[in-house]
Amino acid sequence: MNQELMTLDFWQDTVIYEGKTLPVGALACDALNVPADTIAKMNEQCEKINLLLGILNAGQDASALCPIATEAALTMLDILSQTPPFSYMNISKHRERIEKVFTVDNALKYVEFAIKAATNSLQFEEIQNFADAMMLQRYTAVFGHLAYSLGEYQTTMLDFAEKSDGNEADRTAEALPECSAIISRRSFPSRRAMPGCLP
Repeated sequence: MNQELMTLDFWQDTVIYEGKTLPVGALACDALNVPADTIAKMNEQCEKINLLLGILNAGQDASALCPIATEAALTMLDILSQTPPFSYMNISKHRERIEKVFTVDNALKYVEFAIKAATNSLQFEEIQNFADAMMLQRYTAVFGHLAYSLGEYQTTMLDFAEKSDGNEADRTAEALPECSAIISRRSFPSRRAMPGCLP
C-alpha cells in the first residue's frame, strides 16, 4: 500500500514533500502562517469527514455518509490547493485518489478488513484486496484531524515563541508571520530567512 499521504522525508537540512525538496523550516513557517479563517473553513470539512471516520472505526454501515464525506474531502482539497504548505501537494493526484477510494464499496471493505485484522483472521495474501479501503481510512484519518492538528501546532509554536523570547513583539494570532521568522532564525541560525518567513 502507498503510505506517502502527507508524509515528510528529512535529509540533512532539507525536507522532501511529494517529490519537492525544500529547506527544512519552510513547511513549518508556511504552517504557522495559515490564517485562522482558513483553518475554520478546513474544520467545517473535517467535521463531516470525521463522521465517516467514526462510523468506519465503529464497524457500522457508512454508505449514507460516503457522498457527504467525498464532497467534504474534495472541498478540503480545494482549500488545501490554495494554502501553503499543502498547496505543494500534487492536488490532481489526490483528487483522483479521493474520487477512487471514497466509495460505499470501500467503506464496506474497510469494515471487513478491520474485523479480520482485529480477530487475527486476515491472511497476508488478502491485504492487497483491501488497498483502496485502507487508503480511504488513511484519507479520512489525515483529513479528519488536519484542522485540529494545524491549530494545535500554531498554538504550541506561538506559546514556544512567547516563552523563549519575551523581548520580541507582542505575540498575537496576527503576529504569526513574525513568530515564524523568530523561530526560523533560532532554529536555523545559518540562514537569515527561510522561504515564506520574515528575515
